[in-house]
Amino acid sequence: RRVLCPLTPSRVDILIKMGRKKITITRISDERNRQITFSKRKYGLLKKAYELSILCDTEIAIMMITSNSKLYQYASSNINEFLMKYTEIQEPFESKTNADVWQDVTRKEVKGEKDDSDEEIERPQISNQVQHLMVCAVLVCVTYLVHICQL
Repeated sequence: RRVLCPLTPSRVDILIKMGRKKITITRISDERNRQITFSKRKYGLLKKAYELSILCDTEIAIMMITSNSKLYQYASSNINEFLMKYTEIQEPFESKTNADVWQDVTRKEVKGEKDDSDEEIERPQISNQVQHLMVCAVLVCVTYLVHICQL
């Protein structure tokens, strides 16, 4: 049976196999445990990004802003050059949100089985160009803030 996400990150209850245990993906309420999990998963994400950049000759940039407004960034090359390239690209080849990834994960878990009673979620469609402009605006703001903080 296919499960559809109600598009709220706090209600995501997919089970993901990690090592030998299955965990439920929900917000970690204990702040200390949440910080430890963030540190470990951030390390794993950056390691995968590094490997992907080397193995597939890909430029990668990752920006994370925590709930207490701390900015973390990683780039396989110069971040400023990467952002300039990003702004020069007319339209992303692929652009995904949490909701898109959720659908991909659930589709993969079900492996093609479909229940006729499932209804697709209606969500407003934003053109790729508008999404690209929104991301560009955020990246310009982040770059400006990083520049100011370095002064």
